[in-house]
Amino acid sequence: MAAPPFHSTDRSPSRALPRLIATDLDGTLLDPMGGLSPRTAAALQAAADAGIIVVFATGRPPTVAVAEVTAAGHGVHYGVMAN
Repeated sequence: MAAPPFHSTDRSPSRALPRLIATDLDGTLLDPMGGLSPRTAAALQAAADAGIIVVFATGRPPTVAVAEVTAAGHGVHYGVMAN
């Protein structure tokens, strides 16, 4: 017999935040010039400060994507590259 679907009834503040945020770079996180806006940088930092893991996902090759992740800083330590 299959297990019943999982339904969380815990609505405490600690359960309300995601554990991980994954986001694309081009056209999503980065502005048209390829940079982070101050607002986006602040949001990334706030997520990291809240203990949320932030992951970049991009079709860029690792040699380029690692530079982007490093330059962004703001608590981003992981990337999915050339996906």
